[in-house]
Amino acid sequence: MASFGPLPFITVENDGEFKINPEAAAIIERISGRVVVLTIAGYYRTGKSFLLNALIARALKSGLTTTHNEISNEEKDRLSGFQVAGTVNACTKGIWMWAEPLQYRDATTILFLDTEGLNATRCENNHDIKLFSLLLLLSSTLIYNSRGTIDSHALEDLSLMLNISNHIRSNLESESSSEKASVYPSFIWVVRDFTLKLKDQSGFNITSREYLERALRSCNPATTSASQDCIRQALVEAFPRRNCVTMVRPVLQEEKLQKQIPRGDVRLEELRPEFLKDLDHLLQCIFDDGMEGNGVNGKNMDGSMYCDLVSIYVEAINNRNLLDVNNAWMRVVQGQCEKTVQESVVLYDQEMRKRITEKIFDESEILEVGESDKASLTRILDQTYGANFETIQNIMEQTDVEVLDCDPVNPSSHCAVELPSREEELASVHRFCKHLVRSYFFQTLESKCSSTECNKHYESLRLQMSNIYDSYCNDNALASMSYCRSLLQHLSKKRSVYFPNEETNREWTKEAKQFLHNHANQFQAQYNKYALGFSADAAYTEFINTQMIEELIQIKKKSARRHGTQLKSMQKEINDLTSQVGIARGEARTLERLFSLKQQSIKLAAKEQEQRHEHEIITLRQKLKYETTKLEHLLDHNATLKRMVEMAQDGQTRTAEYVSGTSVAKMAGYLLQGNVRATGGWEQIYLVVNDRILCSFRTKSDYLRAKPHSLGHNLIGARLKEDCLAPEAFEILFDQCQPLTFLAKSIKNKDQWITSLREAIMES
Repeated sequence: MASFGPLPFITVENDGEFKINPEAAAIIERISGRVVVLTIAGYYRTGKSFLLNALIARALKSGLTTTHNEISNEEKDRLSGFQVAGTVNACTKGIWMWAEPLQYRDATTILFLDTEGLNATRCENNHDIKLFSLLLLLSSTLIYNSRGTIDSHALEDLSLMLNISNHIRSNLESESSSEKASVYPSFIWVVRDFTLKLKDQSGFNITSREYLERALRSCNPATTSASQDCIRQALVEAFPRRNCVTMVRPVLQEEKLQKQIPRGDVRLEELRPEFLKDLDHLLQCIFDDGMEGNGVNGKNMDGSMYCDLVSIYVEAINNRNLLDVNNAWMRVVQGQCEKTVQESVVLYDQEMRKRITEKIFDESEILEVGESDKASLTRILDQTYGANFETIQNIMEQTDVEVLDCDPVNPSSHCAVELPSREEELASVHRFCKHLVRSYFFQTLESKCSSTECNKHYESLRLQMSNIYDSYCNDNALASMSYCRSLLQHLSKKRSVYFPNEETNREWTKEAKQFLHNHANQFQAQYNKYALGFSADAAYTEFINTQMIEELIQIKKKSARRHGTQLKSMQKEINDLTSQVGIARGEARTLERLFSLKQQSIKLAAKEQEQRHEHEIITLRQKLKYETTKLEHLLDHNATLKRMVEMAQDGQTRTAEYVSGTSVAKMAGYLLQGNVRATGGWEQIYLVVNDRILCSFRTKSDYLRAKPHSLGHNLIGARLKEDCLAPEAFEILFDQCQPLTFLAKSIKNKDQWITSLREAIMES
C-alpha cells in the first residue's frame, strides 16, 4: 500500500487558519455515489494512524476494493500509509485522507480521515476545540482512540465535548435524541492496550458496548464530582448512536512496536491473533452502525456535495463564526441546484443545435419555372423538407405526435428541422429537448434536495430555456424572410407581364386599375402557395410597399411624360389635358387609399384564416387519433375473419404467401401513386415486388404486419411505360385492369424500380 499513500486534506496554516488541499478535494469530487466518512480522533501518540492503517489493510483483505486502482496482495498486507512515529512528538498535522477511497456495497464509498492528535504539544486548547468541532460535522462515523480503560481520567480527557455547543448551531435544542443522531456521527470508543476482563461486579461477562454504557452512567454523588457527571451527560446527548471496542496490544515485542511499526515493516499477519480478532470486531461495528442509512450531518451526499460542505465549514471556522448545520446544508443544496441548472442549460442548447440546421435561400436557388411547370419549385421544397410538396402538410401535422413518441433518453432521435420551418415544427423540437433536459434535471437532483427546491430552480431553468428558444425563433423568422424575399423576386420576374404596358394602354388610370384588379390577387395567391415560415406576411408586405408601388410610380411618371409631349403638340387641348391630369392624380390618390385598405383587409383575413386553420388542425388531430384507435381495435377483433376472406381470393393468396416470408422481395420501398380514387392526386404507398406479384401497403409497418392496401397485381403480360410528364414517373400497363402510375424519389430510384419490374415480367 505504499504506492497508495495519504494526502493532506485540511491543513493548518501558520496563522492557525484551516485550508483545503485542492488535490484531495479533486479526488473526492470524482465520487459520484454516496459518501461515508470514517474519521479517527484522540490524543496524540495513542496510535490513531497505526489503527487506521490496520483498518484499511483489513478492509482490503475482507474484499473491499479501491475506486480507481488495483492493489496487489502484497500491498494489502502492509501496514504503511498514514505516518506513524515512535517519539513523543505528534506526526500528523491537520486532517489527512487516504488517497484511494474504498468501495462498499450499494455504490457507497468509504473515505478514511486521520486527524491531528488532540492536546498536541504545539497546539492550544482553542485549536483542539475547532478541530474536534470540524471533525464532528465532517464524519459519518467518529472513532475516538484512547489507551488503558474508561475511567474518570479518560472521561476528563473528553471534557472538550462540553465546548462543542459553543461552536455548532442547529435547530436540535428542542428535538429528541433520535433527531439529534441524524446530525452527529456514530461514535465508537476504541480502548487500546486493554488488559482487563470484561465482567460485571457479579462476575458475569459483559460486552464492550455494555462496558461503555456502565462508564457513562451517573455515579453516586458522594464518590463522584458534578463535573464528571456533566461530562457523561454531554457524551450521552452528543452521541445517541455509540459503541465501544476494546483491543489488546498489537505486538508483544517492544522493539517491533517502537521501530518496525513506524517504518511500515510489519505485515498484517505478523500482528497478534487477538488484536486481529478485535480489529475484525471494530470493522464489523463500523459496517453495522456506520454504513446503513448514515450520512454526513444525517444527509446522503456525493463527493461534490461533501466538498462544498467542507468548504462552508472551513470558511465559518476561519471567520470565527458558529458552525450552522442547517445553513451549511442549505448552501450546499443551493450550489448543487445552480450547478445542475447551468449543466441543463448547456445540455438544452447542445440538443437544440444538433436538431436545427439553417438553410438560407437566395434568388439564385429558386429555379426558373414557367406558368405550367411547378415541378422545379416543388423539388426545391423537397430538398428542404425531404418530402413531396403536395404531401408536406400531412407530414408536418404528424410532427407533434412523433415528438411525443420519441424516446426521451435517446438524444439521437430523428426529431429535427431545417430553417425556415413552420412554428409548430420548431416548437416540437423545443418540447422534445425540454423533455430531455427536464428528465436529466430531476434525475440529477432527485436524491440531493427536496421537490420544492427542485421545482424552484426548475423555474429558473425553464426561463433560460425559453430565452434560448426565443433566439431560435428569431433565426427562423430571419430564414423565412430571406426565403420569401427570394420567392417574391422570382415570381415578380416570371409575372412581368402582370405590370401594365404603356403601349397597349394610353391612360395610366386604366392601367393601374387593370393591374390591381386582374393581377394583384393572382400574384398573392401564387405567393401564398409556396411561401414558408411565419415571416411570409411580413415579406409580402415589404414587397408590396417597395416593388409593386414603385412600379405604379414608374407607370405614373411615364404617363406624365406622355401627357407632357401631347401638351406641347396640342396647344388647343391644353385646358382639357390639364383637367385630365388633375383627375388622374385624384384617382391615383384614391387608388392608393383603396390599396391601403385592401392591404389591411388582406392581413386581417390572413390572420383569421390562420387561426381557423389551427383550430381545424387541432380538431382533426383529435378526431384522427380517436378514429385510429377505434379502427385498430376493430381490425384486431376481426383479424381472423379477414384472413379467411383473403384466403378465398386467388390474388390475395399470392400476396399472403409473399408477406409470410416464403419468398424474398425483389424490390420494396416508398413511392407516390397517382390517380388515387379517381381524384387525380398523389398518395404515398409502400410497394413490394415479389416474384410476379406487385403488392401495395400504406406503410412499411403494414407490410410487416401483413396488412395490404389493395389486392396484388399479377405482372404476367404487364408492360412498362417510362416516358411520362415527370422524369421520375413511370406507368405499369395491364391487359385487364387500369394502369398504375407511380412517382419515384429520384431518377436513379426510378431506374432501380424499372429494372426490378422488367426482371419480374421476363420471369413470367
